[in-house]
Amino acid sequence: MSGVKVIGTGYSLPVKVVTNDDLSKVVDTNDEWIYSRTGIKSRHIISGDEAVHTLAVSSAEKAIKNAYENDSDFSKDKIIAVYVATMTSSYVFPSTACIVQKELELPESIKAFDISAACTGFVYALQTAADTLQTHVGDEGYVLVIGSECMSRTLNFSDRSSCVLFGDGAGSVIIKKDDSESSVFMQLSGTEGNTEVLHCGTYNGGDGYLHMDGGKVYKFAITSLNGAIKKLLENSGSTMEDIDYVVCHQANSRIIDSVKKKYPGHEHKFFMNMETCANTSAASVSIAMADMYEKGLLKSGMKIITVAFGAGLSWNAVLMTV
Repeated sequence: MSGVKVIGTGYSLPVKVVTNDDLSKVVDTNDEWIYSRTGIKSRHIISGDEAVHTLAVSSAEKAIKNAYENDSDFSKDKIIAVYVATMTSSYVFPSTACIVQKELELPESIKAFDISAACTGFVYALQTAADTLQTHVGDEGYVLVIGSECMSRTLNFSDRSSCVLFGDGAGSVIIKKDDSESSVFMQLSGTEGNTEVLHCGTYNGGDGYLHMDGGKVYKFAITSLNGAIKKLLENSGSTMEDIDYVVCHQANSRIIDSVKKKYPGHEHKFFMNMETCANTSAASVSIAMADMYEKGLLKSGMKIITVAFGAGLSWNAVLMTV
């Protein structure tokens, strides 16, 4: 399969910042308790007119601006698809992707739909985007891939075991096909159907709040992340020496710390930014990638692994050249 090239990134976070100390005023917790267990100090929470679609559009606008600067052939009129990973869409329907298409005045001939896969959603969307580019017939095309979530809509702020973990935000990545010999794109996915360990119910009953068995999710996360990274390396004939960065779902620093211990000497390759963003579900990997580009960490030609786990229970991973 041909690889892809990232030519634009951007992220958008709500204006309102909620610190651990702020949460301690509404639930029985404190900064030390939260940070020592999660690596989280603060998170962004929507307010006013902010919503999943407004964050998605804002991050996409930044990615488009970035793409124009990085690729002289790029035009937003060449975008052939928009995929938005979200489980907290502003509307039951239409999709957030359709709203993005309208707000950005993208071509009407494009594909536009949402992918609902909880925290694994953005990596699934990347896979879908790569498949779209692989089968696209015609002039060169680009795909806009977005992760956008307002997790605060699902939280019970009297449940300290879950409300301290999540935040809101959006990240966007624009990719195009790359047929060069050095480019690679490989993916793995897995699912263990489960509606008990991590769920949020509305239509078929339930209180509309996120419910999580933290211990079981933690165990699944470590097992699935370790397994996905190991198998990707094996299948590609690579070692961690060949990888520049591993971008994990930004759920909990303890999880990532546990995984990176498996790769002594390469711990610095595991990027983390949950300290100020918290767990933004499907947006976390996209925000992390955009953050890394903004900081000058990611550069063209690097090989990265993106890997996520989430409700389903599901996991997925991509080894790609950026």
